[in-house]
Amino acid sequence: MFFNRLCVGLSDKGKLIPSGDNLSNYVKLGDPFKDFYVSIYKYSKEQKEIFEKTGSVAGMTDLVVDKLLFDFDDKSSPENARNDAVQLCHRLIEKGFDLEDIQVYWSGNKGVHIVVDLLEDLTPDQFKAITRSLSEGLKSYDAVVSNPSRIVRAPGSVHKGSGLYKTRLELEELDTLSIDEIKQKSRNYSIDTHVPNKVNLPVEVSKLKTAKDNVKPLIRLVTDSDVSMENKPKFLTNCRFALQNGHFGAGQRNSALMVLAATYRNLGFDTEHTYRILKGVIEKQTALTGQEKYSNQEIWDNIVKVVYAENWKGGQYTCRQEGNWLYDYCQSLDNHKCVNKHSDSLITTEQVFTLFKTYTESYESNVLFTGIAELDKAMKLMVGTSNGLLAPPGVGKSSCALQILEHNSMADVPCLFYSYDMFHSALYMRMLQRESGMNQDDIYTAFKKDPGLVSEYIERLNFKYKNVQFCFKSGQTIEELELTIEEAEQKLGRKPKLVIVDYNELIQTDQSDSTASSAIVAQRLRQIANDKEVCILTLLQPAKQYCSPADEITNFNSVKGSSAIVQSLTLLLGCSRPGFDPLRPETDKYFNITCLKNRNGPLFSKDFSWQGLTGKIASLEDSERDSLYELRKRKSDDKNKSGDSW
Repeated sequence: MFFNRLCVGLSDKGKLIPSGDNLSNYVKLGDPFKDFYVSIYKYSKEQKEIFEKTGSVAGMTDLVVDKLLFDFDDKSSPENARNDAVQLCHRLIEKGFDLEDIQVYWSGNKGVHIVVDLLEDLTPDQFKAITRSLSEGLKSYDAVVSNPSRIVRAPGSVHKGSGLYKTRLELEELDTLSIDEIKQKSRNYSIDTHVPNKVNLPVEVSKLKTAKDNVKPLIRLVTDSDVSMENKPKFLTNCRFALQNGHFGAGQRNSALMVLAATYRNLGFDTEHTYRILKGVIEKQTALTGQEKYSNQEIWDNIVKVVYAENWKGGQYTCRQEGNWLYDYCQSLDNHKCVNKHSDSLITTEQVFTLFKTYTESYESNVLFTGIAELDKAMKLMVGTSNGLLAPPGVGKSSCALQILEHNSMADVPCLFYSYDMFHSALYMRMLQRESGMNQDDIYTAFKKDPGLVSEYIERLNFKYKNVQFCFKSGQTIEELELTIEEAEQKLGRKPKLVIVDYNELIQTDQSDSTASSAIVAQRLRQIANDKEVCILTLLQPAKQYCSPADEITNFNSVKGSSAIVQSLTLLLGCSRPGFDPLRPETDKYFNITCLKNRNGPLFSKDFSWQGLTGKIASLEDSERDSLYELRKRKSDDKNKSGDSW
C-alpha cells in the first residue's frame, strides 16, 4: 500500500493519505481561504511510520511515482507557459499517448500542469529522465518538479494570491482560449467529475527512462583566473570567499551553503540579506559547473530557515581543525588555502562600519508611511520594529489600519493584515463603506437588488488593496503567525514589509494568565519584526478607565496588560475621538493621535478630521481647528462645573 502527502498550505508538514483516495474525503475543495497541495511521489508503509514519528520527509528519496507531471510557469508571460504546454501535449501524442489520456490544468496563477497517470511506478531518476527529455527546449518548463519532496497544488484548490482555482481544461481550450478567458473559467470552483485513465508508457517513451542529462564537465574548484583574492573582503577567510564565488561541486552544495549562512548570521546579516547572497552564490556555482540549479525554495527551507531558527546551536564550521568538511575543503585550495585566519564570531570596527553602511544605503526603503502627511512628518514607521496603536473599542483603530494598508499597497509595499477581531465579511463591509460612503443597509440592498451599484467600488478595492494579504484564522499562535509571514513571502515572491495585527490579546499562547500571555506575544512580535525585517503595527486595548471613544489617552501606562508590552514597542500611538458624544453626534468629527512613546524622535499630539461613515482621517482646516478648540474648552468647563467628565 502506498500513500501521498497532503498539505494545507505550503508551511504545513502535512499528513500521508492512501494513494488514490478522493481528496474531498480529507479537505473541502473549493475553499476560498485554504490552498491544498499533494505530493507527486508515493510513500511506502514503512516510510509513513517514519514520517509519523519524525514529522518530516527529509532524506526520503527511494520513492516511486505513477504519473508524468510537467509544470510550465512563466511569471512575466503566462502566454509562454501556455504555448510550451500545448507543444508538450503534441509531443506526447506523437510519442504514442492518446488525447484522452492527457490531463490539462490551469495552475491557478500563471502556469499550466500537464499530467498523465500510469499503470507502472517510476523511480525519481526515471521520472526525471522522461520528463526532461520530452520537455527539452521548452523554456518555461520547471525541472524542480522532479524533486522527490515536491508537492503541487491540488486540483480544485485556490491560489490565495490570485484567488483563482486550479482548474481542468480540455486541450482545445488551452490551445484556443485567451489567458483572460482561462482565468475567467478559473474564478469559481466547479466539481470535476472526469476520471483519468491509467495507461502504459508507449515504447518510445519507455526508452527514455535511461536518458542522461547533458551536463558540462566540472571545472577546477579554484584557479588564479577564477578568483582574485585581492578583492576578498576582510571579514571573509580565503575558503569562505572561494565558496561565496561558487567554487564547489554539486555534492558539496548543502555543506557550502550552510557554512556561508552560518558565517553571515554570525556577522549580523539578516535572513533576507543572507537569502539573496546565497541565491547569487548558486547562480555562480551553476554557471561554473553546469550542474542543475539548487532551487530558491531549497535555499530558503533547507539552509536559511535552519540556520536562523531559534534552536540553531551555531554549527562549528572552522578550517583550523582537522576532521570537518571546511578544513578538507580549505586544504584543497592549494595556494589559496587560508594562512592567517580570524575569528568568525568577532568583527572589527571596520566590519561594523561595513554593516552600518549597508544599513544606511537601504535606509529610505525601510521607512514606511501612513499616507497622513502631518503624521508622517512627526514619526517614522521602520522595518524591523514593533509598534502599537492604542484605543478603546469603537474609536476607529481598524479604520486607521485600513487607511495605512491602502496607502502602502498603492505604494507597492507588500502588506499583511491579521484580522483576528473582525469577521471577514464585517471587515469587507467596512472597506466598502470607506470606498463608497454608503451605509450598511444601502450596501445590503444593492447586493440583493442591483449588484451593479457596488461593482465599481469592488473593482477599486481590488486595485487599492492588491498588495494586501488577509488572515482571518482565529486562535492562531504566535508561531503560526510567523509561519504565515513566511507563507506570504513564498506566495508573493517577495518579503512583506508591513504587518498589522488586530489585536494582541487574540494571539494564543500556552499561558492561562492573560497578562503573561500578552507579554509573551509582545516580546515575540518584536523578535519577529527584527528577524523577518518587517514593520509590525499591533492594535491594542487600553485599561478599563478608558471606555469611551472620547477619552483622550495621554500616557503609555494606559496600555492594558503587562508593562512588557510597552517595553517591546518602538512607537506607541494613542487614538481618540474628542468630539464623540451620543447626545451630540454633530460634534463627532475629530480624530486625535497622540504619540505616547517614540524611540526615534519626540512625542507629539496631532488632531485630524474624522468622517464617521467612511472612517477616513484627514487634515483639519483652520476653521475646524478653531471649532475643536472651542469644543475642548467647553468640555473642560463642563467638567470643572460638574466635577466629572463630560
